[in-house]
Amino acid sequence: MSVTWTIAKMFRSPNYDGEQNVVRTINYNASCVKTEGDKTANATRKGEVVLNVSDLGTFTPYNDVTEAQALQWLYTALGSEKANIETALEMETDYCLNPNQISGLPWS
Repeated sequence: MSVTWTIAKMFRSPNYDGEQNVVRTINYNASCVKTEGDKTANATRKGEVVLNVSDLGTFTPYNDVTEAQALQWLYTALGSEKANIETALEMETDYCLNPNQISGLPWS
């Protein structure tokens, strides 16, 4: 089982620090699908990261950005949170397929 990361949208500034079309924000989806027998579980997280554009020494104009590059920017911006999201998604799909806890309130 693995988590699939996709870029949903990128926001850019037309002019920023002497450059044009600078990607500043990325919206993403992270999803996990797991199947056991005839049961399938899905879990998804959506989010947004603001990129660190304080150093444009390796600037890539918007029209030249590849999906792989945008994903790398996303992973860098997420840092250790990437692993936390992946773990949460995997746990959620596991729980959906094999619930081992019951939630609720004793007074409800």
